[in-house]
Parts: sequence; structure tokens; C-alpha cells
Amino acid sequence: MPHRASDTEADALRAWDGNGAIRLLDQDPANHALLLELCNPGDHLSVAGADEGLDVMIDLLPRLWVSAAAPFGSLADEVDRWVGSLPREYADAGAPFERSLLDGALETLVDLAASQGEPVLLHQDLHGDNVLRAQREPWLAIDPKPL
Repeated sequence: MPHRASDTEADALRAWDGNGAIRLLDQDPANHALLLELCNPGDHLSVAGADEGLDVMIDLLPRLWVSAAAPFGSLADEVDRWVGSLPREYADAGAPFERSLLDGALETLVDLAASQGEPVLLHQDLHGDNVLRAQREPWLAIDPKPL
């Protein structure tokens, strides 16, 4: 289903062109549909064990490291969104922890955005359930939520 985090998913898959990630075969933007390469057998990396999982991630991360610009949102834009929404969400949740923790997180986010160097494409949802065993390569990243 369409949502902000998936708006540029096809663009990210095209940018990676199958290098460590599932291949985009075709797209129907009007229907928010992607035709993707089949990952067979499709086991999740999360069931492989910690040592193998770490080795796979160490292999995938540099392969997913590609320069990025439009149409991807920037880290600064994402930080602005978080800084604008987190205090409201904190209040709406009934201030469930000390405000100083939220303030420290917000300060860290602002510092992080200011420290960014060359913009690179980021898979914002890279974890063991979003890496699948495949035939073309041993493991492929899926569902990038690109930034």
C-alpha cells in the first residue's frame, strides 16, 4: 500500500540494480505495484543465527552504498520531520519517560544531520526479516524504505 516510506522504493531498487538487493523487474506507478524478482527459497536472515547474520550484513552494507540525490529525501529533511513530530508524540503518549531523554535524542538528531557528508542511499529498514535467501545471490535485501 502507498505510504511516504515507500514512495521512492522503486527508485532505490533501480539504483541498486540487483547489487545486494532484490531486482525491480517492472513497475505500475498508477497502481503502486512493483513486479519483483523471486527470492527462492526466501528464508529470512533472522533465522540464520547471529554469526551468519552479521557476516551477511557486513557483505551487504557496502554494496548498498551508492550516491543518492533526488528523488530521495535527505537526512536533514527526515530529521526536521522527527524534530517536529516527536515532542507532540511524546506528549500524546502521556510523557512516558523523562523529558531530558527526548531532548537529548532531538539534540543528537540535529547534530547527526549537520554532520552528513556525501549523500548516499540508505535502506532504512535493513534487518534480518528484510534480507531473504535467494538463488541469484545467497542473500538479498528487500523493502528498503529509502532515504
